Amino acid sequence: MFIDDFVSVAVGVSSTNAWLIARGEEITRAAAQATTPTVTVVVGPVRTRSDCLVIPILWSPESPSPLQELQGDLQTSPLNERATHLSLSASCRVPIDPLGRRTHALAARRRAEQSVRQFLGCIACELERRSATGTPLHQ
Repeated sequence: MFIDDFVSVAVGVSSTNAWLIARGEEITRAAAQATTPTVTVVVGPVRTRSDCLVIPILWSPESPSPLQELQGDLQTSPLNERATHLSLSASCRVPIDPLGRRTHALAARRRAEQSVRQFLGCIACELERRSATGTPLHQ
């Protein structure tokens, strides 16, 4: 299945990008908070397109989890000078038990979407918390 979700972050895109590049381990921490139990997250080489940042991720949670594997791109783009659009576009596999049951497939999809939304929310909260307290985002 394909998931495409986003959140708005009340921090400018240049600060957001600098923080994501310098603090890649925060991506792993956010993924661990979004699913239980902990996950393995591989962050690929960062790419840029004009003022957008693209970070490839491979997210492989341990079972049981709402996701079996997610592979895609975490992206930023400016909303305005003080806000960033943070999105995740990815394909993922979700556990469906028993196989083939439509109600189970729909529930699995909702749990996977909820995990992705929580993942993005964790990153956004950390960025906004650091910005509000005056903690440098590049550290």
